[in-house]
Amino acid sequence: SSIISTNQTGTYTVVVTTPENCSATGQTEVVAYQYPIVNLNIEEILCEGAIYMLDAENLGLDHVWSTGETSQIIEVNTNGNYSVTVDNNYCFTTENSEVNFYPLPAETLLPEYFFCPDFPLPYIELDAGNPNMYYQWSNGSSSQTTQTTKEGLISLVITTINGCVITDSTLVTIICDNDNLFIPNSFTPNGDGYNDLFKAIGSNVTAYNMSIFNRWGQKVFETDNINEAWAGNDVNSDFYSQNNVFVYKVKYKIRSEKYGVVSPYILREGSITVVR
Repeated sequence: SSIISTNQTGTYTVVVTTPENCSATGQTEVVAYQYPIVNLNIEEILCEGAIYMLDAENLGLDHVWSTGETSQIIEVNTNGNYSVTVDNNYCFTTENSEVNFYPLPAETLLPEYFFCPDFPLPYIELDAGNPNMYYQWSNGSSSQTTQTTKEGLISLVITTINGCVITDSTLVTIICDNDNLFIPNSFTPNGDGYNDLFKAIGSNVTAYNMSIFNRWGQKVFETDNINEAWAGNDVNSDFYSQNNVFVYKVKYKIRSEKYGVVSPYILREGSITVVR
């Protein structure tokens, strides 16, 4: 035929013969340039905060990315579709890649936790948050929450279902040294000068509040002063209660002389018997 197709580099010769049996020979060189091979497949888990290097390879060829960059390699750190065109001056290839950075677990632990083994519980519970993930505490626990009765540094590794990992830690400190908050369970306001007043007694106590309620839930006494006592009087009057049981609620913080810190609020509830 007068036309042939080829995709191979080489020298091609043709002989053309007329009906009169006259012939001529022609020859040409064909150079078949290859399309650049570009592979932007991502074969690893990408997590937020990371930087990924997209490499179009083909050193020495012209590169144009959808970001406007013209280098062989670009850095990406946000989700999106990235494309590149690689040109060898004869042929070009365009390739694209969908980049997804999976979220990291949230850091939920405070830098430091304070507790007193006696109030209100003999332990402190730490919560990693981030439900339905994988947890590894330094004390061996693999649950979302863990309990400890000891002070010291506790570390935590959280892994998402996509394999993104964070490491967090917190310092647990016992701060109830020298705390001797004593709350009596009865008193005898009969005017004999002995055990006539009700109050809490303690040291290293701050941000103190005590409320006392009768059996109907009415508040009969409240104070923010640990040195202020209740004399057994009823609601907003000087009428003194007869033998009865009242409920107290005390909220306070402990100031640690050893560590120089103040605890979170500690809540205590109990009952007081008035005996006349």
